[in-house]
Amino acid sequence: MWFSETDYYRAAAICRTCPVLAECAEETARDEAGRVPAYIQGVRAGLLPGARRRAAATATAA
Repeated sequence: MWFSETDYYRAAAICRTCPVLAECAEETARDEAGRVPAYIQGVRAGLLPGARRRAAATATAA
């Protein structure tokens, strides 16, 4: 579900209710730092790949 584009929104909704969402977001940011955008896939920390790609681009531009 977390890597199936047809289930992304359902997975993200489940993900956003997780009690360790903040920790997951921190780990995701560390794990994906410097990664080629094409390799940012799946739902992590309640976010779809496009949202994480935009956040990474904003962080590196700042």
